[in-house]
Amino acid sequence: MRAIARFAHSCVRSRVAWVLVCLHASWFLIAIANMSPPAPWLGEFVDRGGWSSATLFAGRPFHFHYESMVMKLLVLVDFPSMLAALPIGLLISPLMSAAHAGSFIGS
Repeated sequence: MRAIARFAHSCVRSRVAWVLVCLHASWFLIAIANMSPPAPWLGEFVDRGGWSSATLFAGRPFHFHYESMVMKLLVLVDFPSMLAALPIGLLISPLMSAAHAGSFIGS
């Protein structure tokens, strides 16, 4: 446990890590800003049992094939972290259902 705490402490103090975090956050915000506007109607449609080849990402319709190259690269770079977050998402999904949060809010 002590080694993990030391590693986390060194990561928080690393200037290189903070530069990478800031670059990634900027990249994310630019990619989201270039997507289509939020679509609450798509979330309602999916919640009622409708089917769509697009999914909701940050409240916006997302279809990998039609996204910009900036967004495609971001998704590919973030894929390992998305896989790591999958168990957490599965644990949170019953809570989202209990809170009656739909697909739009959940995204």
